Amino acid sequence: MFLALSLALILSQADPLKDAPAITEEQEKLIKLMGDEDFRTREKATADLAKMDYKGLRAIYKAAQSSDPEIRARASRLVSHYYGV
Repeated sequence: MFLALSLALILSQADPLKDAPAITEEQEKLIKLMGDEDFRTREKATADLAKMDYKGLRAIYKAAQSSDPEIRARASRLVSHYYGV
């Protein structure tokens, strides 16, 4: 619940994605892999997206709006980590 509230607070602020790069095909694949059946695959995809730092921020926000609860949860943790909340 705390993560959801943190994410909502961050999203309600001025456009944090104003200067963020567009989502790449690689990032789209990583978003899908964050919901994979295999735990190691999910972990690697999440770590790979996190390593992209600001370049992956737009993809992380997209993932946070996924219909897949696993992807949403992982993306919420990445947003919280990025903003230090």
